[in-house]
Amino acid sequence: MKEKIKNIYTVILCSLVFFSIVIANFLTPYKEYSDAERRYLTKKPKLTTENILNNSWTSDFEKYTQDQFFQREFFRLIKANTAYNIFHNLDNNGLYHVNSFLSKIEYPSNEFMWQHATDLFNKISSELFDERNNIYYSIIPDKNYYLAKNNGYLYLDYNKCFNFLREHLLTMQEIEIADLLKLEDFYYTDTHWKQQNLEKILQKFAESMNFKISTSFVEKSLDVNFYGVYVGQSALNFPAEKINYLSNKVIENARVSYLTDNGYIQKEMYDFNKANGKDGYQFFLSGNQAIITIENKNCENDKELIIFRDSFGSSLCPLFTEGYKKITIIDIRYINSTALKDYISNAGQDVLFLYSTLLINNSLSLK
Repeated sequence: MKEKIKNIYTVILCSLVFFSIVIANFLTPYKEYSDAERRYLTKKPKLTTENILNNSWTSDFEKYTQDQFFQREFFRLIKANTAYNIFHNLDNNGLYHVNSFLSKIEYPSNEFMWQHATDLFNKISSELFDERNNIYYSIIPDKNYYLAKNNGYLYLDYNKCFNFLREHLLTMQEIEIADLLKLEDFYYTDTHWKQQNLEKILQKFAESMNFKISTSFVEKSLDVNFYGVYVGQSALNFPAEKINYLSNKVIENARVSYLTDNGYIQKEMYDFNKANGKDGYQFFLSGNQAIITIENKNCENDKELIIFRDSFGSSLCPLFTEGYKKITIIDIRYINSTALKDYISNAGQDVLFLYSTLLINNSLSLK
């Protein structure tokens, strides 16, 4: 009899917990965006005959319920701590940390993505430029190049990737920078590199592309706490970092214009408003922008430069300012390459394709 009563109480308690969670989920306000993870959350799928028959509604609804779960951030924290501290997993959802550095596993190598990237670069090069242009490319190794391979984590085959690009970008001159970088040149909790550590990279480009940087930089620090993208994704607590940046009179006096739906608007090189936003790295060139132009009227030469880049270029491109009269910075994730003829014309500019291995290995966003 006592066992029967015990079972009844157990069923009642479990039912109360279950229905409490259901009610809590029902009452939880819908969230469109996760500030912590910096991504849009899954929307509630529409119920149609088609998505029922192909079973997509079930999987989409599961993703929706996971993203909109009651106290989701609290349960993410529990899961992460359990994975690392109780089960001693090396990673949690692909995220791992070593000696205060937090990163995400980039694996496996994806040759289809490499092919897509090189095909597009060659297409742009052949359609927009000719023998008048000096065309270069440079690949930025992601943080895993210096962290994962030395600590037992899976990583993409970097040497194979670099060789693939060499074999498929034959009309471009490679500028190698992998050996100039080290782990400490990257933020502890973010994907990107630190601008204040890039003078050695700038010097490499200046030597390879035949431009001069003679004005020294002054390193300054933003009075904001910076938490990299991996902090929110990991659901763990990590110390805040500082964003330092380089400036000089050349950078301060440059005219910087950003393409918008209403044409070009003039703004600053460094966006102090975005430094306090969701992603402090957007301080550099206002983050993701389709086309930016930097004009240096006091340049000692008439050289111009066109840079095709991803987000790593946001912090490096401003340092090129002294070397060129005009720099056009293009992000073909946000403007279709077929539309570029409306915005640039061939005037014998230097051309640089500057991309990280993260983008090369996930290149479908390039268009």
